[in-house]
Amino acid sequence: MESGRYADILMGDDPVLNAKSVTALMNALDDVYGWELPRTFPAGTPLGELWAVPIGVVKDPVTGVLYRATATASYAVAAILSGTVEAEVLGTTKSIVPHRPVPKQTTTRRARHD
Repeated sequence: MESGRYADILMGDDPVLNAKSVTALMNALDDVYGWELPRTFPAGTPLGELWAVPIGVVKDPVTGVLYRATATASYAVAAILSGTVEAEVLGTTKSIVPHRPVPKQTTTRRARHD
């Protein structure tokens, strides 16, 4: 018989699906699967800001992927680039996940200096 958080998943209460931020996702994956993912970063740092990004998580979106977490708000990757964070938890190391190119920015934010 399973115990702890993994048993919660078997009973229908999946803490990974309930994660609403990257921090909550890392905590849930650590608790459920016993991984040692980073849980926090100092506030005001790029990774600290990334860990605060709001997300939505879906289970089994495609074969070989256990979970897909997608940001529900944009994240400033650099001063001139904003993007959406997406992460996948794979079911096995042999899974092949199709590559999706990063969409090109339609407008430029950099001023030209002639």
